[in-house]
Amino acid sequence: RYGNRAFTMNTSHILFVLSGAFQGIEECIREEQKKDAKTAGNIGFGGVLEKDMDLDIRKKNITHTVLMDYGMKRELAGRISSIAVLEKLSKEQLKSILIDAKDNIPERYAREIKLSSGSDLIFTEDAYDAIVDIAMKEDVGARALHSIIYRGIKECLYHAPSAQCGQIIVSGDTIRGAAGVEYRGLQDPDWNESR
Repeated sequence: RYGNRAFTMNTSHILFVLSGAFQGIEECIREEQKKDAKTAGNIGFGGVLEKDMDLDIRKKNITHTVLMDYGMKRELAGRISSIAVLEKLSKEQLKSILIDAKDNIPERYAREIKLSSGSDLIFTEDAYDAIVDIAMKEDVGARALHSIIYRGIKECLYHAPSAQCGQIIVSGDTIRGAAGVEYRGLQDPDWNESR
């Protein structure tokens, strides 16, 4: 439906791509393997090991049945023609996305600060490492990068227009929440103390 009008769409030439982290799907794979291990003739020698699953096991064992056990509707699971399991991003890949991607997040915030206050927003190397470390712990991939940076600099986004400074430095401690941003080249020497 679109507004008050109903219409029919031919989906025969439309490719649907479903993607996500599917956290916890390993449990569904384990349960499926346990069912297979309990078939007649199996006395336990080929049982499933209770440990973290590696990528290869997940690649070979994610089936439509596992997806339905995970909670996907049968009607939707049945329409999935191919299943691909992607590798988790490494620290180096996350850092590359953070720094090398066109129109990356730090550059966008630097432009925003420059337009609102005329100050240069500078991220130290330690800040980039802290962002990547936190993103790895949160385990949701590159999607975490934006929220981690925002949490670290949100106060600065509101204070920068009135700061009247040359540079705003974001360090690793800023990202970890142990310190605020550093304002350099303040025209009003008492401004930083009032914060």
